[in-house]
Amino acid sequence: MAGRLADEVVPSSKERGFLEARIRGHKAARSLSDRCRMILLCAEGLQSKEVAARLGVH
Repeated sequence: MAGRLADEVVPSSKERGFLEARIRGHKAARSLSDRCRMILLCAEGLQSKEVAARLGVH
């Protein structure tokens, strides 16, 4: 079974910069950086199952 496609996610350059900074930041909580990774992977057009597999989540 194929995973569902996420709704189209198109972050602006400012939003993308914010998300990438949270991933690189050492002070960000793990849950926040994981959510930022999810958003960026969805913006690449990946299916939800692929995003979950890459991040090791359900």
